Amino acid sequence: MDNNCDKEPKLCDLRLLQTIVRSKKVKFVEKYGQWATWQRLHTFQLKRYQKRQNEE
Repeated sequence: MDNNCDKEPKLCDLRLLQTIVRSKKVKFVEKYGQWATWQRLHTFQLKRYQKRQNEE
């Protein structure tokens, strides 16, 4: 992580989320091997996260 976390905490949260999502993707693909399904799931999770951020 860089020093932008102090200036842009939301950006930092998003980066952390993307890191978590990436590690989940590896596990998901190992388990199911279905890239398209994973992409839909990821898009849904990201939209839900962004919506929650906007409500704060």
